[in-house]
Amino acid sequence: MSAIMLVRDTANNRNVVLQVNGSNELGISASSLPLPTGAALESSLSSLNGKVTACNTGAVVVSSSALPSGAASAANQSTGNSSLSAIDSKLAGTLTVSMGVVRSNGTITNNASVTAGDKTSSIDCNAAKEVAIYGNSSTDTQVIKVQVSDDDSVWYETDIYIYPNSTGNDFYKKFASCARYYRLHYEGTATMTAKYSMVN
Repeated sequence: MSAIMLVRDTANNRNVVLQVNGSNELGISASSLPLPTGAALESSLSSLNGKVTACNTGAVVVSSSALPSGAASAANQSTGNSSLSAIDSKLAGTLTVSMGVVRSNGTITNNASVTAGDKTSSIDCNAAKEVAIYGNSSTDTQVIKVQVSDDDSVWYETDIYIYPNSTGNDFYKKFASCARYYRLHYEGTATMTAKYSMVN
Protein backbone atom coordinates (compact mmCIF):
# COMPACT_ATOMS: atom_id res chain seq x y z
CA MET A 1 0.00 0.00 0.00
CA SER A 2 1.52 3.32 -1.06
CA ALA A 3 1.15 6.57 0.79
CA ILE A 4 0.93 10.08 -0.53
CA MET A 5 2.46 12.95 1.45
CA LEU A 6 1.13 16.40 0.89
CA VAL A 7 3.05 19.56 1.59
CA ARG A 8 1.85 23.13 1.57
CA ASP A 9 2.84 25.35 -1.34
CA THR A 10 2.79 28.67 0.48
CA ALA A 11 3.63 30.60 -2.68
CA ASN A 12 0.41 29.39 -4.40
CA ASN A 13 -1.59 28.76 -1.25
CA ARG A 14 -2.37 25.13 -2.00
CA ASN A 15 -1.38 21.60 -1.05
CA VAL A 16 0.82 19.62 -3.44
CA VAL A 17 2.08 16.06 -3.51
CA LEU A 18 5.66 15.63 -2.22
CA GLN A 19 7.52 13.98 -5.09
CA VAL A 20 10.50 11.62 -4.73
CA ASN A 21 12.56 9.72 -7.30
CA GLY A 22 12.64 5.97 -7.82
CA SER A 23 14.93 5.57 -4.81
CA ASN A 24 12.52 7.48 -2.60
CA GLU A 25 14.98 10.43 -2.47
CA LEU A 26 13.73 13.93 -2.24
CA GLY A 27 15.14 16.18 -4.94
CA ILE A 28 16.47 19.57 -3.73
CA SER A 29 17.79 22.34 -5.97
CA ALA A 30 20.75 23.92 -4.10
CA SER A 31 20.94 26.80 -6.56
CA SER A 32 17.64 28.13 -5.34
CA LEU A 33 18.27 27.78 -1.58
CA PRO A 34 18.55 31.02 0.40
CA LEU A 35 21.99 31.85 1.93
CA PRO A 36 22.39 32.60 5.63
CA THR A 37 22.85 36.18 6.74
CA GLY A 38 26.37 37.47 5.99
CA ALA A 39 27.29 34.68 3.57
CA ALA A 40 29.62 35.63 0.68
CA LEU A 41 27.95 36.03 -2.69
CA GLU A 42 29.62 35.16 -5.99
CA SER A 43 29.68 38.85 -6.86
CA SER A 44 31.53 39.63 -3.63
CA LEU A 45 34.14 36.94 -4.34
CA SER A 46 34.67 38.30 -7.86
CA SER A 47 35.21 41.79 -6.45
CA LEU A 48 37.75 40.46 -3.94
CA ASN A 49 39.59 38.53 -6.67
CA GLY A 50 40.02 41.75 -8.60
CA LYS A 51 41.69 43.41 -5.65
CA VAL A 52 44.29 40.66 -5.07
CA THR A 53 47.43 41.13 -7.17
CA ALA A 54 50.02 38.49 -7.90
CA CYS A 55 53.28 38.54 -5.88
CA ASN A 56 56.24 37.52 -8.02
CA THR A 57 58.72 36.26 -5.41
CA GLY A 58 61.24 35.37 -8.08
CA ALA A 59 61.72 39.06 -8.90
CA VAL A 60 62.95 40.01 -5.38
CA VAL A 61 66.71 40.86 -5.31
CA VAL A 62 67.95 40.64 -1.72
CA SER A 63 71.35 42.20 -2.44
CA SER A 64 69.76 45.44 -3.64
CA SER A 65 66.84 45.60 -1.23
CA ALA A 66 66.64 48.64 1.04
CA LEU A 67 67.81 48.10 4.64
CA PRO A 68 65.89 49.56 7.57
CA SER A 69 67.35 52.56 9.37
CA GLY A 70 70.28 51.57 11.60
CA ALA A 71 70.79 48.15 10.02
CA ALA A 72 74.37 46.84 9.83
CA SER A 73 75.87 47.01 6.37
CA ALA A 74 78.97 45.24 5.07
CA ALA A 75 80.87 48.54 5.20
CA ASN A 76 79.98 49.11 8.85
CA GLN A 77 80.99 45.56 9.74
CA SER A 78 84.37 46.05 8.04
CA THR A 79 84.89 49.24 10.03
CA GLY A 80 84.03 47.42 13.24
CA ASN A 81 86.47 44.61 12.45
CA SER A 82 89.23 47.15 11.82
CA SER A 83 88.57 48.84 15.16
CA LEU A 84 88.67 45.52 17.02
CA SER A 85 91.96 44.62 15.34
CA ALA A 86 93.43 47.97 16.35
CA ILE A 87 92.37 47.46 19.99
CA ASP A 88 93.81 43.95 19.98
CA SER A 89 97.14 45.26 18.65
CA LYS A 90 97.35 47.98 21.30
CA LEU A 91 96.62 45.55 24.15
CA ALA A 92 99.00 42.85 22.93
CA GLY A 93 101.77 42.29 25.46
CA THR A 94 100.67 45.07 27.82
CA LEU A 95 98.81 42.97 30.39
CA THR A 96 101.04 41.12 32.82
CA VAL A 97 99.61 39.26 35.78
CA SER A 98 101.94 38.03 38.51
CA MET A 99 100.63 35.89 41.33
CA GLY A 100 103.99 35.33 43.01
CA VAL A 101 105.10 36.93 46.28
CA VAL A 102 108.34 38.93 46.05
CA ARG A 103 110.51 39.00 49.16
CA SER A 104 113.68 40.93 49.80
CA ASN A 105 115.90 41.02 52.88
CA GLY A 106 119.10 42.51 54.18
CA THR A 107 121.19 43.34 57.22
CA ILE A 108 120.80 46.59 59.15
CA THR A 109 123.34 46.07 61.92
CA ASN A 110 125.85 43.21 61.80
CA ASN A 111 127.14 42.19 65.26
CA ALA A 112 128.08 45.79 66.02
CA SER A 113 128.43 47.62 69.34
CA VAL A 114 125.90 50.42 69.70
CA THR A 115 125.25 53.02 72.33
CA ALA A 116 122.12 54.92 73.35
CA GLY A 117 121.02 57.28 70.58
CA ASP A 118 122.70 55.42 67.71
CA LYS A 119 120.66 55.22 64.50
CA THR A 120 121.01 52.79 61.64
CA SER A 121 121.11 53.50 57.93
CA SER A 122 117.72 53.71 56.23
CA ILE A 123 115.76 51.00 54.45
CA ASP A 124 113.88 51.92 51.27
CA CYS A 125 110.49 50.16 51.55
CA ASN A 126 108.79 51.91 48.62
CA ALA A 127 107.45 48.70 47.04
CA ALA A 128 106.87 46.80 50.27
CA LYS A 129 103.52 45.93 51.80
CA GLU A 130 104.90 44.47 55.01
CA VAL A 131 108.23 44.81 56.84
CA ALA A 132 109.71 42.52 59.48
CA ILE A 133 112.60 43.48 61.78
CA TYR A 134 114.40 40.70 63.64
CA GLY A 135 117.76 39.84 65.17
CA ASN A 136 119.62 39.52 68.45
CA SER A 137 120.90 41.75 71.23
CA SER A 138 123.61 41.10 73.79
CA THR A 139 121.17 42.27 76.47
CA ASP A 140 117.42 41.96 76.96
CA THR A 141 117.25 45.55 78.26
CA GLN A 142 117.80 47.03 74.83
CA VAL A 143 114.92 49.07 73.38
CA ILE A 144 114.66 49.58 69.62
CA LYS A 145 112.46 52.32 68.19
CA VAL A 146 111.37 52.44 64.55
CA GLN A 147 111.53 55.82 62.80
CA VAL A 148 110.00 56.75 59.41
CA SER A 149 110.67 59.28 56.66
CA ASP A 150 109.28 60.12 53.25
CA ASP A 151 112.44 61.71 51.89
CA ASP A 152 115.28 59.93 53.79
CA SER A 153 116.14 63.29 55.37
CA VAL A 154 113.52 64.36 57.92
CA TRP A 155 112.68 61.57 60.37
CA TYR A 156 109.68 60.99 62.63
CA GLU A 157 109.06 58.88 65.71
CA THR A 158 106.49 56.07 65.61
CA ASP A 159 104.70 53.96 68.18
CA ILE A 160 106.59 50.84 67.02
CA TYR A 161 108.94 49.53 69.74
CA ILE A 162 110.93 46.31 69.63
CA TYR A 163 112.11 44.48 72.78
CA PRO A 164 114.45 41.46 72.97
CA ASN A 165 112.97 38.49 74.76
CA SER A 166 114.42 37.21 77.98
CA THR A 167 115.41 33.87 76.48
CA GLY A 168 118.31 34.32 74.11
CA ASN A 169 117.66 38.04 73.65
CA ASP A 170 116.15 37.52 70.17
CA PHE A 171 113.61 39.98 68.84
CA TYR A 172 111.05 40.11 66.02
CA LYS A 173 108.49 42.67 64.89
CA LYS A 174 106.28 42.77 61.76
CA PHE A 175 104.25 45.78 60.64
CA ALA A 176 102.52 47.19 57.57
CA SER A 177 104.69 49.43 55.42
CA CYS A 178 102.98 52.82 55.16
CA ALA A 179 106.06 55.07 54.82
CA ARG A 180 108.86 54.84 52.29
CA TYR A 181 111.95 54.87 54.53
CA TYR A 182 112.53 53.15 57.88
CA ARG A 183 115.46 53.09 60.31
CA LEU A 184 116.19 51.83 63.82
CA HIS A 185 116.98 53.99 66.84
CA TYR A 186 118.81 52.16 69.65
CA GLU A 187 118.11 53.41 73.17
CA GLY A 188 120.69 51.34 75.02
CA THR A 189 124.24 50.03 74.82
CA ALA A 190 124.63 46.51 73.44
CA THR A 191 126.09 44.40 70.69
CA MET A 192 123.38 44.24 68.03
CA THR A 193 122.55 42.19 64.98
CA ALA A 194 119.44 43.45 63.18
CA LYS A 195 117.99 42.28 59.86
CA TYR A 196 114.90 43.05 57.79
CA SER A 197 112.60 41.30 55.33
CA MET A 198 110.09 42.95 53.02
CA VAL A 199 107.13 41.43 51.19
CA ASN A 200 106.00 43.20 48.01
